[in-house]
Amino acid sequence: MPAALARCCFVVTRPTAERGDLADSLEAQGAKVLEFPALELAATAEAPPAGPFDLTIFTSPAAVEFGRKRLEGKLPARLAAPGQGTARRVREAGLGSAIAPRAGAGLAALLDDPGLAASLPGRRVLVVGGRPLKRHSLERLAARGAQAVWFGAYERRPASDPEPLASWLANGVADAIMVSSVSAVEALTALQDIAWGDTVWIVSSPRVGRAVETGGGRVGAMAASAGTADMVRAAIDWHAAAAGKDRRTD
Repeated sequence: MPAALARCCFVVTRPTAERGDLADSLEAQGAKVLEFPALELAATAEAPPAGPFDLTIFTSPAAVEFGRKRLEGKLPARLAAPGQGTARRVREAGLGSAIAPRAGAGLAALLDDPGLAASLPGRRVLVVGGRPLKRHSLERLAARGAQAVWFGAYERRPASDPEPLASWLANGVADAIMVSSVSAVEALTALQDIAWGDTVWIVSSPRVGRAVETGGGRVGAMAASAGTADMVRAAIDWHAAAAGKDRRTD
């Protein structure tokens, strides 16, 4: 029986440090994967905020990679992550275990954890992420009663060279682009000399989908979250629907 994504080709746009299992999982389903990081990551010169903190949330695998050494000896016992991939990176870095959503991914899913949500009011929370900061993340924590402080351990720099993405799209090599952040969409749609045409985008949320449409793109499928399993499921569902449409047209 052929794999679910046999003969499909996807462009994965996550930074190398954040690619996680997405490329591997797509390939396991039979897809060909082309990698084009929409954002390059680099360490900032920012000093970590003064503690103590009751909880540290690493927002991504890159946050662990760029933040762990600079926070050595300053981390509280309680750690959290918005997805299983980031939680795994926390363990691999030797930092211990991190609270993470059992289903889905993202800060909203993390804050749905009853034990975590109940412990937030009045607590100082260090959020380790990138620059520019995600202000809505701090606002969500503040709404739960936490005193949230952001540490920008790395910065995002948008890709400046449209190649080889422009050639892939012009030659019909890629079937769809996988994207899971507004900043990635903005970086891609700002590239020069790319004809988006009928390029399909598979996105992680309505917010990311709106950014695609604002940039002149077409959303083919929307995942339940930015988690690897949800993104792959969205790709499979999109492919199955497209194949069904082709059979009806024949």
